[in-house]
Amino acid sequence: MIRVLRFASILLLFTCIVSAQSQKESAISSTAELVTVPVVVTDSTGKAIRGMKQENFKIQENGKEQRIATFEEVGATRRTIRSVTQQNGIYTNRVNNDNAVSLGILVVDFVNTRAVNQYWAIRGALSFLDKWKGKGGFNQPMMMAAITRSGLRVIHQATSDPAVLETAMQFVKSAPSPGRENQQGTLLTAADPPRNGDGTPIVPGGPESRGGPSYEDRVTAARQEAQQIDQMERANQVIRQAAVNADTRTTMWALQALANGVAGIPGRKVMIWSSEVFPFQSVQEVFGSAEWTKAHGSTDEDPELKPLRDATLLALNRANISVYPVNAAGLLTPEYFDASWADRTLMTGAQWSAKLNRTSEGEMDNKQNARIVADETGGRPCMNTNDIADCLGRALDDSSHYYMLTYYPDPKPKGAGWRKIKVDVKGEKINVRARNSYFYGTVPTYGTPAKSEMAVALQSNLDYTALPIVLKFIGMKPAEGGKRIVEFVVGVDGRALSIDEEHGNRISLLIGAQAKAGDAPAVISIDTKLKPELVEQIRAKQLTHNGEMQLTLGKYDVRVVVRDNLTGRIGSVVAPIEVQ
Repeated sequence: MIRVLRFASILLLFTCIVSAQSQKESAISSTAELVTVPVVVTDSTGKAIRGMKQENFKIQENGKEQRIATFEEVGATRRTIRSVTQQNGIYTNRVNNDNAVSLGILVVDFVNTRAVNQYWAIRGALSFLDKWKGKGGFNQPMMMAAITRSGLRVIHQATSDPAVLETAMQFVKSAPSPGRENQQGTLLTAADPPRNGDGTPIVPGGPESRGGPSYEDRVTAARQEAQQIDQMERANQVIRQAAVNADTRTTMWALQALANGVAGIPGRKVMIWSSEVFPFQSVQEVFGSAEWTKAHGSTDEDPELKPLRDATLLALNRANISVYPVNAAGLLTPEYFDASWADRTLMTGAQWSAKLNRTSEGEMDNKQNARIVADETGGRPCMNTNDIADCLGRALDDSSHYYMLTYYPDPKPKGAGWRKIKVDVKGEKINVRARNSYFYGTVPTYGTPAKSEMAVALQSNLDYTALPIVLKFIGMKPAEGGKRIVEFVVGVDGRALSIDEEHGNRISLLIGAQAKAGDAPAVISIDTKLKPELVEQIRAKQLTHNGEMQLTLGKYDVRVVVRDNLTGRIGSVVAPIEVQ
């Protein structure tokens, strides 16, 4: 068990920790004014164009041209990406790379992909890895992760050896996805009676049998049966939508965890997202029905999901992640040609047409969702193909070369909000990909409690690197019941810490600590204003806080998480300790 007895809200300068870190200036200033824009430039065949100069590029923010502060051409390299981890008893999440790198991230989605298509996703990934083994390995580091019903699972950290990832991939098993398995719902209804184009049941006319129901009675009975079928189908859609909503939340939290995990790595990251569905809009038919609109006054889905998606796009944007959606299902037979439905669904032309339209519209929406997340982040989708390995390879090729541009916004933005970015490159028959916006100012919560982000970070097996932090145990003393009080200090890199000078040098932090997975974490909030003389000292070094934990005897992996509430950046670090 862990109990935090005290977090001292005293601002200290922990110089021994600072000396253990790199003194090179971070690309993130304390006021987060420097904007980084990775730009991919290719010719008409998709081949990277190299050797371009700064004068070939022009950046506009909200329609106003900006002066480029730095310009760098970044090529693929097999440079190792890893954290400093531990030095002289000081544990940190700081990444040891100071220069921009190319990083590929392959994400296999088991939540939004049906089991039958998970097989193709895994097979495609293995084929992709095998192809690169024959080429002698990747030209840049490649990370592999999976989205599961438990959240983000890191299969392997970054490596340029595809054989290593292939071995790790052998242990990845498919799992059912309840929200995606039954496209028609959870409850199996009776065969839907034939209907007219307006949805009313078709009742054959003709002479009435002696003693049998009249034509009017048969029409009434058919309408009652149709209404019952409609109610069951709506119940199906509500049940399925609840499962899809849960899967969407899991997916968004997993993508945010991945973004926070790689945000501290400088440069552009290419996330290859292998999935059947890309849930950036999953409104089901029931939510567009007259019944739902009448009951709820809206045709929208669960209102909590849109803010969560917005927060996810913001996290991807801030981490310089370009998303490359790859359809793991490939080219499959449309649902309305599925023979398994022939034994329970006798459809008229109008019903067949309605089913065809719903299925086609759903597929078109999914493609549009893939384009949305790709366009917003500077990536590109790969759909309508059965060669998943080729899609993965083309996305990785796209990450092998880019240009890193930075600028300071002029004039300085007033107020928080999204700022539009437009990149123009001189040349003929060229393709340019870059993110089209960034967020300036205090990060919005989008209705998501900051403590929910802390809870996800505390349970993640991936260190969050968006906010560089350090952790050091500084003492241990006896406590009641044979327990020990473990003293520690947490430091936040002052160059990455956001200090709101316009509002009295305000800082706002959440600090959480957990001794082992499953324990209830201790989380405290710090919201205060710094004295002017402390601001420059903290920016030059760091901000520290002292804390204590009461632990029983044993071995622990203590995880500490710090969230900068002004920017939304999160850092986490794990340190082992044996309490004797």
